[in-house]
Amino acid sequence: MDRTARPEMQYCAIALSVVVIALLIAAILPDGIFAASPPVNGARTNPLIYAGDSPEGMEGIRIPLTEKEAEGFVVPLGPANLVFAKTDIGLVGCGAFDVAALERFGYPAARVRPAEGSSIRDLDDLLAGIIAVANEPAAKRGIAPGMTGREALELL
Repeated sequence: MDRTARPEMQYCAIALSVVVIALLIAAILPDGIFAASPPVNGARTNPLIYAGDSPEGMEGIRIPLTEKEAEGFVVPLGPANLVFAKTDIGLVGCGAFDVAALERFGYPAARVRPAEGSSIRDLDDLLAGIIAVANEPAAKRGIAPGMTGREALELL
């Protein structure tokens, strides 16, 4: 990565990498990234995908919605957090997400700006945040700038 790049561009590159890896894992595993790995002699076969387990430094939480659940994540990245929530259809993320890049894969995604403060720090900020940008697949599902992150998740 170019060390002269602006920090927000570096966060975008990291965020996109995280999303691509998550999408690849979800495509490979029949139950997605939270599939339970059966224990072998009491040991987990793959601790990164074991149900109920979170990799060190990453907060994962189920977010109840009206008709289903979303999965929310907070990934510490030094001075900032990468915050996003995903459903089986798409995701709502902090300003580090490049929703236009996800559009190229036909993946519905929306970027949230903080309702208060200068950044999205946690899942509460994400859910209360205001949609700043929604890509075309997300817009086709009714997601539009101005709605809250929670309202957008309900449409995914």
